[in-house]
Amino acid sequence: MKKLLLCIFSISIISLLFATPKITFKTLEHNFGDIKEENGPYQFIFKFTNEGDEDLRLTKVKAGCGCTVASWSTGIIRPNESGEIKVTYTSNNRPGKFHKNVTVN
Repeated sequence: MKKLLLCIFSISIISLLFATPKITFKTLEHNFGDIKEENGPYQFIFKFTNEGDEDLRLTKVKAGCGCTVASWSTGIIRPNESGEIKVTYTSNNRPGKFHKNVTVN
């Protein structure tokens, strides 16, 4: 009986060690195309799913500069549940092409 319990306990610990959240985005980039500077701000929502087998929580979402702001799902995203990151780019007084990054932790 002790061997059986030890075996079950070992399997449980091993499965917990390999249980991880896995974030999968529907799209990793967005092209606003040609926009008018005066019509901003512009927004895009990046949708994602936790395809892992453990809960996922976004702890930090950081835009590359002050003209881009991100807001995100702050709660726990359980396996197979979805969340979103809304990115807002303020185009006023920023003529020309732009490329902005958002980092997700």
